[in-house]
Amino acid sequence: MASLSTEAQTCGFLLAAALHAATGSWTAPLTALIPALLVCAVAGMRAGHDPG
Repeated sequence: MASLSTEAQTCGFLLAAALHAATGSWTAPLTALIPALLVCAVAGMRAGHDPG
């Protein structure tokens, strides 16, 4: 489980660093974070839903 967390954090950091390098600002990486958070929230609610 730790390796999956490490991989996710590394990919997220690299994506944020690439967006920061491309735009010169942290606005784009932070703006990209909002849809990702929404997708994760919906997936988490669906995964935790009791269908019965």
